[in-house]
Amino acid sequence: MKKLITLILVLILIFTMAVPALGAQDEPAMPYLLNTKLASAKLSISDTGLAEVVVTYVK
Repeated sequence: MKKLITLILVLILIFTMAVPALGAQDEPAMPYLLNTKLASAKLSISDTGLAEVVVTYVK
């Protein structure tokens, strides 16, 4: 009985590891800009490694 349970658990592990990642897509993420006239984003990284993101939009 222990061997059967072990076999079932091993098979479950094998099949769950074989499933490809569902989040992997070739398409880039696109923002939804509904009811927005203008949108922009700016990323800057300083010499010390500090990252700053500025997002502006006009409704």
